[in-house]
Amino acid sequence: MRQLSFDDRLRPRGQSTKKKRRSISWFTIRKRVWKRKRTIIWTVCLIGLSLVVGIWVSKPNSTDLVENQIGRNITEISSALGMRVSNVFSEGRKKTSVKDILQALRVKRGDPIINFDAAEAQSRVEALGWVRSAVVTRKLPDSIYIQIQERKPFALWQSQGRVTLIDREGKEILDTGLESYNYLPLIVGDDARKYAPELFDVMASQPDLFRQVLAAVRIGNRRWDILFVGGLRVYLPQHGISNAWTRLAAANSEKDFFNRDISTVDLRLPDRMIIRVISENKIDGETT
Repeated sequence: MRQLSFDDRLRPRGQSTKKKRRSISWFTIRKRVWKRKRTIIWTVCLIGLSLVVGIWVSKPNSTDLVENQIGRNITEISSALGMRVSNVFSEGRKKTSVKDILQALRVKRGDPIINFDAAEAQSRVEALGWVRSAVVTRKLPDSIYIQIQERKPFALWQSQGRVTLIDREGKEILDTGLESYNYLPLIVGDDARKYAPELFDVMASQPDLFRQVLAAVRIGNRRWDILFVGGLRVYLPQHGISNAWTRLAAANSEKDFFNRDISTVDLRLPDRMIIRVISENKIDGETT
């Protein structure tokens, strides 16, 4: 009789146990799959749908189509809920016409307010001549609000034969209907609007003279000639305008230029004032 080793005696039992365990494992898996078949089916369907959508979205213009459709749906829903433009309110408007504002807004009563782009409308409103700055907002469900800061007329600017109304910053306001602004001084020259604020500040230091100013003409992009009511012309220097203007005010107090037949006063020399008298057709030079 052959003696069996420990391994020989255990091997058949071990193999049998292994097969039994394997059989139990597959049975358990099939059972679990069957219990969860509905979840598995839905998962497979969702994965398939995701693949289909991904392939469709990857095609040209498909994203735009989705966005447009969503936008149309939102517009229709908001309109059905009464979100349509019914009111437009403005604050700070004096010179700007209502017609110009509505044209800049590009909106009319009954339009879906959800489609109104406040930022773009604000840019268009600020492009209007009288508008210095603006804030445009929409207030749901049906109102648009506009806050306007308007420009202040500063002077009439003549350049290359064209006259426009400008503000202190040199921004053009309008070029028609200027008769209402003839009380403002006229500045002449391509670069006149750039240097006029400094000149006007100097002239305002002598109010009596400033009230008589009719126009300021830029000469050679370097200096100014001042035209007064009555025809008097004053030549200002390129530098030292303030001192020259003070000298003119003092001399006018003494000689009363506006009630004499004087055509020009030349202040371009710092130590001399040259006066041309019309009636005598001569030049009278005075040292100051």
